[in-house]
Amino acid sequence: MKYRLVLMLLALGIVPAYAQVPVSSKAVVPSAANESNLSADAQAAISSAMGRDDHSYEVSSRAGKFEAQNTSQQLSTVFKTGSVQIRTGDADWGMALVAYGYGDTLRSVSEATPQVSSNRVEYKRGSLSEWYVNGPAGLEQGFTLAQPPAHKRSGPLTIALALSGDLAAATENSSTELTLKDHNHAERLRYAGLTSYDANGKQLRSWMEVRGGQLRLRVEDAGAVYPVVVDPWIYAAQVSAAGGKAYDYFGNSVSVSSNGQVVAIGAFQSTVGSSYEQGSVYVFVEPKTGWKSTTTYTAKLTASDGAAGDSFGTSVAISADATTIVVGAPEATIGSNQEQGAVYVYVEPASGGWVTTNQFAAKLTASKGNAGDWLGFSVTFRGSTVMAGAPNATVGSNEFQGAAYAWVKPTNGWVSATENADLTSSDGAVGDQFGCAISNTNNVVVIGALQATVSGNEQQGAAYVFVEPSTGWTGSLQQNAKLTAQHGLAEDLFGSSVVVSSDASTIAIGAEAANVNGDGGQGAVYVFVKPSGGWSGSLNETAELTASDGLQEDNFGASVAMNFTANTIVVGASLAPKPVKGPGPGKVYIYGKPKTGWVTTSTYSQELKPSNGRVGDQIGVSVAVNSNTLVAGAMGTCLPIACVINKTHTANLDQGVSFIWHLP
Repeated sequence: MKYRLVLMLLALGIVPAYAQVPVSSKAVVPSAANESNLSADAQAAISSAMGRDDHSYEVSSRAGKFEAQNTSQQLSTVFKTGSVQIRTGDADWGMALVAYGYGDTLRSVSEATPQVSSNRVEYKRGSLSEWYVNGPAGLEQGFTLAQPPAHKRSGPLTIALALSGDLAAATENSSTELTLKDHNHAERLRYAGLTSYDANGKQLRSWMEVRGGQLRLRVEDAGAVYPVVVDPWIYAAQVSAAGGKAYDYFGNSVSVSSNGQVVAIGAFQSTVGSSYEQGSVYVFVEPKTGWKSTTTYTAKLTASDGAAGDSFGTSVAISADATTIVVGAPEATIGSNQEQGAVYVYVEPASGGWVTTNQFAAKLTASKGNAGDWLGFSVTFRGSTVMAGAPNATVGSNEFQGAAYAWVKPTNGWVSATENADLTSSDGAVGDQFGCAISNTNNVVVIGALQATVSGNEQQGAAYVFVEPSTGWTGSLQQNAKLTAQHGLAEDLFGSSVVVSSDASTIAIGAEAANVNGDGGQGAVYVFVKPSGGWSGSLNETAELTASDGLQEDNFGASVAMNFTANTIVVGASLAPKPVKGPGPGKVYIYGKPKTGWVTTSTYSQELKPSNGRVGDQIGVSVAVNSNTLVAGAMGTCLPIACVINKTHTANLDQGVSFIWHLP
């Protein structure tokens, strides 16, 4: 059966390593008008259309050759018969399609003369077409196969390109990206964003291999016969909000349903109507063809009684079955109490899916609440219980000690109410900020107090574990266990992020400012495994996770998440740099549980760093994960594509995006 396969290396991933323009699996490019309300497919075509309309991206004929300039990317490309030569500064790199087939059984292809139309170049070789499109997002390369190779399938579909020039090629990011470095080992170009998909839009597992002077693009080619295999580590989608504005901070909070098909993303400083920084939450439902880059959200949630400065969306949690979304608004005014804070509950309409609304099912507040408590700075929801932190709450005479509250869903459904239980730490003190982070299962909750003093170390931080009493979540409760880092130091901020596994057997605590081997602020994550006697008393970690490539002030541990089986821990390092010390775009690290159990290590299973990252993106400021989907917020990202693309196209500073990856 014939099928159509497309390989896309968007923005050709060929962008100068120092360029400010991000590269993604589907480019979103600005124009003089606001394009953000277009469909995902339309947005994918914007770069091509802009390049076609802007003569500076046009491919011209000169001395028998075709040339394309891309000043915004600092690239110059020459299209010759059968080959393409790319130049950036004083560096050259060339490639030529030489063969394709299955596995290592390849059939040579003949040279082809480039055919040019405006900003597009195409090499046609029977059923195989190689094409390039020049536009503001970069140089896009693709291959279209009208049908599979004629000979017997003996491995993955393979496209072989001969490499030339003075740059050395090496794969990274699980072989989904290619870096090109000069003789001084400085990265000059990046060939990234490799994706492949069939005629139904289903993505196929894809990777790159460098063999001598060849680059081989490999694809698990399911076609119409085999099931589609999605590349487990490839960047699958970049989502942002249509109509988003500068400083919305979309992505400051994220949550994903158990099946990975519904994602909720906060934008806590977005303007609603004329209310500045009221905040919103966006709901994205995975299309049938899988996650793709888009600004088209399924629903937008706001509060009908919201006001300017509420910071609605500072925190967000979605139920396992995706029918309930809980949102924190820590700066909401309650009565005459400014910034007391509130938690809103939204229930999916029974009539069929999430829809844009400002009507909530319940507004949850604290009976003991006071001005400045910031209830809703953190929220969590499992089973029938909503819990939220109020890190600035006064407890007794201790200002900013912090508290947390629990609400149990009534039998007749959610209604606006005050708490069923309030939770505090028995040894709490002024400024602890207990409630800055929170995570719960059906009967266990862990709460961070990132500024708690431990053994005289100010702001070392602690976390507290509460086990549901036999009488349920009711009344005033204090902790069953206190978690600290055995070798913690002052100002580690242990408790800045927390997560408990669904079976309550494992807890992970982020210490985003932890000193690691002399690097202040590098950050660490501590893993606690439930003792045989249960969560009780004062406990130290079972294991400490750090990053082997970590550097000072990476903020590793700014966010942490764990899958349902507690064998994968995901850590956000929101300021992780590249390639030298200093604040960077951020990274996400993945750690797999060894067969013998969690152990102290700096060796991660995978590092995710989208090739379109730029300083200040804060990738990993928030993370969420289930069995096969990972979501990471990047609230500092500029959109539509960069802070400044060129003199005529600017973008929204700190509008924010979120990234979605598929896991194996």
